[in-house]
Amino acid sequence: MIGGGLGEHSAAAISVSAVAERSQYAASDAVDVCAVLSLTAASEDRQNGITSNDETGRNPITLSAVLDKSGSMSGRKMDLVKKTTEFMTTQLSAQDMLGVIAYDAE
Repeated sequence: MIGGGLGEHSAAAISVSAVAERSQYAASDAVDVCAVLSLTAASEDRQNGITSNDETGRNPITLSAVLDKSGSMSGRKMDLVKKTTEFMTTQLSAQDMLGVIAYDAE
């Protein structure tokens, strides 16, 4: 079995972590792996030891979300996309910008 936690990696200005949907996958199975990826960018000020003054403690971000509405995303997959998008919006501050692109097969 292969462990479901995909680990964490940090570079100078960004931290990336991933958690797979399931904790284990059989090595013999060819399956799609669904995971939640978290990207955390340190503000330039925090890298230099200065704390930001806004409520988030980070620089404003511009985020684009691309949402697949095709038939293959129905049911549980679409529910997960909706929950993830809702959570993402709760993490934004008034200084952030969000763009949403939705597409399907038609």
